[in-house]
Amino acid sequence: MTFAAEEVRDPERTVRRALVAGTVLVVVLYLAAILAYLVVLPALGDPQSADPFARGIAHAARDRIGSAVMEVIFGPTGAPAAALLFQGVWVSALTLSGTYGDLLDYVIFAALLFYALTVVATLRIGSGATSGRRMVAAPTSPSRRRS
Repeated sequence: MTFAAEEVRDPERTVRRALVAGTVLVVVLYLAAILAYLVVLPALGDPQSADPFARGIAHAARDRIGSAVMEVIFGPTGAPAAALLFQGVWVSALTLSGTYGDLLDYVIFAALLFYALTVVATLRIGSGATSGRRMVAAPTSPSRRRS
């Protein structure tokens, strides 16, 4: 954010407007997507319906495979209680441990670590190191190398 604020003439006004406009845009897009789901998908399933969505919802409700699996894995509540508890403790520890700058450093480090791993994996797949044929035309691919 500070880098963007350095590039505009009136950062107090411009950045504030950009944040509000971006937030409003995200909310409008989210609500539009939810409205589209509500219009397209039926609220109740009907196994005799010609609509495949309605038949699918009726079959899923009758079959209960998804909810039964979640109940076996996560218990009768169906929520991953241990994961939620760990996440809550971790967030609390990070929040109480230092300043915003420290938290930002942790987040950026983790993001860059995964970006680097993604690049390495892409280059490795692209070079054909994992199998006989290339899946991705990466810069290290034999077809991209200059003789």
